Amino acid sequence: MLAFVMLPAFELPALADPRALADFLALDDAALHGLADLEGHERRRRPTARHYHYACARKADGGERLIEAPKPRLKAAQRRVLRRLLDRVPPHDAAHGFVRRRSAVTSAELHAGQAMVIRVDLRDFFASIPASRVHAIFGALGYPVAVRRLLTGLCTNATPLAVWGPASPSLSSVALRERRRRLAQYAGPHLPAGAPTSPSLANLAALGLDRRLAALARSMDCRYTRYADDLTISGGDALRRGAHACVSTICRIAVEEGFVIHPRKTRLQPRGVRQTVTGLVVNARPNVPRDTYDRLRATLFNCVRLGPRTQSDLPLAELEAQLRGRVEWCAVNPGRAAKLRALFDAIDWSAA
Repeated sequence: MLAFVMLPAFELPALADPRALADFLALDDAALHGLADLEGHERRRRPTARHYHYACARKADGGERLIEAPKPRLKAAQRRVLRRLLDRVPPHDAAHGFVRRRSAVTSAELHAGQAMVIRVDLRDFFASIPASRVHAIFGALGYPVAVRRLLTGLCTNATPLAVWGPASPSLSSVALRERRRRLAQYAGPHLPAGAPTSPSLANLAALGLDRRLAALARSMDCRYTRYADDLTISGGDALRRGAHACVSTICRIAVEEGFVIHPRKTRLQPRGVRQTVTGLVVNARPNVPRDTYDRLRATLFNCVRLGPRTQSDLPLAELEAQLRGRVEWCAVNPGRAAKLRALFDAIDWSAA
């Protein structure tokens, strides 16, 4: 964890008591305690009185993804905690997700051209980090108990059971058990996906994991990065020969650090097969997968020829932003990106 960190080391705000925290957040005492919700009222409130909006979507693998988006007043308080406090505490060098000047591309670049690339995925990354770990982070940063309890309350959430809806009758017994596990996990205070503070706090909660896996990688003359819940170690022929033992060690360390491995998403990628890291192919140098490029190019071409409304039911502004982001994602390959930008620029959005 962050043991023995002193406030001056990071020039953090000195919050000696709840009154100081309320002033820091430009809230009165009642509003601060209401947003922190230390009594756990969120699970029992009417939807209109809750502090979060909830959206549950089906994932491609059949699972469910829950987005917990804070409403404006709570989100404003969380943003102040992020910008004036958490942004001043650096994560481990191996963390590339949600970190300035690091990205999916910088993570992928470190693993290009290796004999073996191992990827291990953490399950329910944000929800697996309970309030107790968040409380410990604020404690390690030097804040007194009363302040860290309120900061923890502001940055965690206990999800109302009703937002999940009924289970599908087609779920298998295994899927039902997994659903019950997730509902129980979300019912306790945890980092909510959708809160602006969650990525930074998750990176700090993973500091011990990153330190241990970085040390493991160094001991094998390998490289380690983590992009959110995606752990990657790459190296030469020695790693290729010892890949299964390395995966076992990674999983053991992750469990000891309080995380849960997603076994179906573990990948051993030797040279000779397509090696991917954070969605990019890294066999030689980071590149967008050809099939991803081809699909995007076809979509853009059809937008030019037939109009953007023929390609999606999304509102045009949302579709334009989405396609622009996908085009920029391909900038890792300048030649392909130039072709995609030319197509994007040729779309007539006004005629749609």
